[in-house]
Amino acid sequence: MLDNMENEGTKKQLIKEVYNDLAKPVIKNTAELATLIPRAIKSALEPLEIWILKKEFNIEETKKLLEIKLSKINPENIVTPEPYVAVPTIQAISYVMNNNELRNMYANLLASSMNKEVKDNVHPAYVEIIKQLTPDECKILKYIYSQKKVALITLSAYIGKDKSEICIKKIFHQYLKK
Repeated sequence: MLDNMENEGTKKQLIKEVYNDLAKPVIKNTAELATLIPRAIKSALEPLEIWILKKEFNIEETKKLLEIKLSKINPENIVTPEPYVAVPTIQAISYVMNNNELRNMYANLLASSMNKEVKDNVHPAYVEIIKQLTPDECKILKYIYSQKKVALITLSAYIGKDKSEICIKKIFHQYLKK
């Protein structure tokens, strides 16, 4: 019986040593690997989560801009904008939220597309035109729009004998309708 108990103790010691030498490192590595997968997924999705949060912020900021721009419009004249204007405008405005000039141009376009009285003057190509503008060009257009008259020059170029003559055909002022 004593011999059998010593044998049992040796077996337990042997099992403990095998566990410590073989099984414990495998189980530890498996546990680390199991926690690595959720961390990797979280890390991979983090930029997407940030993008979503920014989009949500941009939509809220766009709503605030629209409230300001449509505040003087009769509520009966505010309509749902056409998707072929609204969707590309909202997409484009989300890329320029850090720039007041471009953001305001897109917001003005979207507000106009929501105003029943002027929505027919909004063309979907305007979104693409604004996309091609720099903030400085927006400032120039805003300045030109604020003037009562603008000087326009018509140039006509022709090649003379010395191949360098340019003739200014007309200089006149165009009165803008306000």
